[in-house]
Amino acid sequence: MQLRRVQDSVHGLMEFGGMEAAVVDLASAAEVQRLRRVKQLGLNNLVFPAAEHSRFSHSLGAAHLAVRFSKQVGEAAEQVLGESNQVAPEDIRAMAIAALCHDLGHGPLSHMWEREVIGRSFDRDRWIQALGITDDDGLDHLDWHELATQGLLAWPEGDIFKRLERYEEGLAGRIGAILAGRYWLPYLPTLLRADIDVDRCDFVARDALHSGVEYGHFKLDWLISTITIGFHQEKPVIGFDRSKAFRAVEQFLIARRALYDTVYQHRTVRSAEGMFGLLLKRLRFLVEEATPPPFSNRAIARPIVRLFTEGVLGPADLIKLDDDSLWLMVHDIAAQKKGDKIVRDLARRLLARDLFKQVPIKPEDVRDLNSQDSARRADLEATLTKALECDNPKYYFHIDSHKLNLLEQGNGDGAAYDGCARFIRSDAEGRSSQLVRDTDLHTYGKKEEEERLFVPADALGPVKELFGVT
Repeated sequence: MQLRRVQDSVHGLMEFGGMEAAVVDLASAAEVQRLRRVKQLGLNNLVFPAAEHSRFSHSLGAAHLAVRFSKQVGEAAEQVLGESNQVAPEDIRAMAIAALCHDLGHGPLSHMWEREVIGRSFDRDRWIQALGITDDDGLDHLDWHELATQGLLAWPEGDIFKRLERYEEGLAGRIGAILAGRYWLPYLPTLLRADIDVDRCDFVARDALHSGVEYGHFKLDWLISTITIGFHQEKPVIGFDRSKAFRAVEQFLIARRALYDTVYQHRTVRSAEGMFGLLLKRLRFLVEEATPPPFSNRAIARPIVRLFTEGVLGPADLIKLDDDSLWLMVHDIAAQKKGDKIVRDLARRLLARDLFKQVPIKPEDVRDLNSQDSARRADLEATLTKALECDNPKYYFHIDSHKLNLLEQGNGDGAAYDGCARFIRSDAEGRSSQLVRDTDLHTYGKKEEEERLFVPADALGPVKELFGVT
């Protein structure tokens, strides 16, 4: 039996044996190797210096957990399901490969790119066409980076596609289907897309370790040992044995929430992400206005320029985008002596870590600024114009709005893309299931929203005075 080993900072020695060894071979594909150059936490290393880990290490960790989760589900299936619904070695391999590939479509600096550049209301049909996706059935629920992942898996000229097809004809399409929530075992893709899944279990543990915070710890081994199969409307669903896993699930939710509070939504991180978004917004404006962009290395910036001019990118351009190319472009812009002053100033501030500061005002005051017709917004822009001696103040403040929702609010119908975590009553007749959000743990699933205003440090005093805060 072929056995491949990978040493990992979180899981220790990860072993991929037999058919699962394909994971290590596929990790050498160009599309997967690109993830070495995309940081898992984007700009968080500006606050947590050790948070330098990549989406590549996370993807390998997720693949390792996919094997463990799937085998545990397979043991449960042997006990409660008929022969036609058993988990075979081929299914475990498919789940591990899908976990390895689940983040292929992430852009530079991860979620910052998707939020600040792509936007939440992207043109899905145009992207599907540009990515060459021919089977677009059931993709409406996917985020942009998940749609981009589908495009890379379906790209006939891509390295990952060719390697997958060498293993088995049609395998690339099946991996894409799993990531979209479609598989011949309908319950199995839930392991890759749920409130508690292989992705979240890996990144919570990994991000806590590399950020150096004391939060984010949970009993992973125990949690995996409680995975089982129950039923919802006579359909098999995956969940956690309620009698054994209640506190383990609670511990996981607490760990994830703590990471959001202390790491993911850290005010300085969100400030830096907002500044990067403003720089790219200004760059987009210059490109659209046919103003010569202030950089000399056009080869590095070509995919971004194409995105700004055409609105979409194909797979060949997508794989050229990573953190390294984006930062090289920022260095190039900052080094220029001529050209647009705003984009050069923002680039220099980012490189010097001269980040915008939070203005301590009430959330309702921040929400008021979101309106283009707001009198207070006009006052803010006038204040920034005077304090910074700039002509275009809209590039010198960032309104940050984020939501925290740890438990999916789907209808709980058991579909793979629903994502609702479940408890299974293994001691009850029919092994009935219960949504985690319908238990005492529902408080962790409450939606929370926060709005913050950031401005340059050299304008903080006048802006605070405008809002009457000290």
